[in-house]
Amino acid sequence: MDGSDKTAVGGIKEGFPATQWTELRDYRQSDIPQKKVIIEKLAQKYWRPVYTWLCRKGYGMEQAQDLTQSFFCNIILSRDLIHRADQSKGRFRTFLLNALKAHVSDEHRRASAKKRFPVDGFLSFDASNMQAHCPKTVSPDEAFHYTWASNLLNEVIQRLEEEYKDNNRQVHWQVFEEKILNPILHDSPNPSYVELRNKYHIADVQKAAAMTTTVKRRFRTLLIDTVRPYVASDPDVEDEIGELLQIFSKGHA
Repeated sequence: MDGSDKTAVGGIKEGFPATQWTELRDYRQSDIPQKKVIIEKLAQKYWRPVYTWLCRKGYGMEQAQDLTQSFFCNIILSRDLIHRADQSKGRFRTFLLNALKAHVSDEHRRASAKKRFPVDGFLSFDASNMQAHCPKTVSPDEAFHYTWASNLLNEVIQRLEEEYKDNNRQVHWQVFEEKILNPILHDSPNPSYVELRNKYHIADVQKAAAMTTTVKRRFRTLLIDTVRPYVASDPDVEDEIGELLQIFSKGHA
């Protein structure tokens, strides 16, 4: 999950593309200027999965960018798509993906994409390396969901790293990163606790293992806290986390 892509939308790190249903309910009760603000936040969360899906469907970089712009500008904003989103009918990202498929199937909308959104566009992004982190073997739909999962996990990992470094517990983070994250995310060698103890001058192997356990627990807490606002009820949290990890692990298979 390389977060090095620079974008005026997502920042340097990839964002967490999930949807708070409370935001969508607020949207229905807002005036036009406030609706635009909510749509801009929505675009910030979802443009990467949308763009990745389009590229996997065979569109070139510029055409995929144009279609991403037109999707959020013309379909989401101008056609007020949010009013048709229904939490009881499933996850918002699935609703969004189906709307995207309908959008690109219309030849007229594809042909006129550049003409129908503002000159400056709705999004600003450098997507030259956008697909580098997404497995080439997955289907367009899988790429959409994988990018969503990757963004979410990247957000949680970033928060976790900042928290431990800000609290002067950088060794805890480094041990967790080398023992847990790097082997999973980058296929790096999995160091032994003896190696980590020696490298970071930790008192003993048991303490090194305890550091890893502590950070793993905090990671799960942050993951739960991040997912909870975006599901209908607490029991759905575990289901959402399970699906997220399944999507991500499938991409690494």
